[in-house]
Amino acid sequence: MLEVLNNVSELRITVGGPDTIAKTLGYYTANDSGDGSYFWDDSSTVTDDGGSVIKASSPFPFSPFPNFPLN
Repeated sequence: MLEVLNNVSELRITVGGPDTIAKTLGYYTANDSGDGSYFWDDSSTVTDDGGSVIKASSPFPFSPFPNFPLN
């Protein structure tokens, strides 16, 4: 399932699950050059770092796609 979100704050309240992909349109606001693409990573044990790993409402974080440049 693809979730298109305006910013990282919306990603943080998204409940992820297997096959969940999230696209943020910006970091703070849409089109602020902070967009990114993330996948729900149920194997990850890393903590939220505020940028490349985002802890969401689900028990596991969203991680960036490997080799996918984040602005």
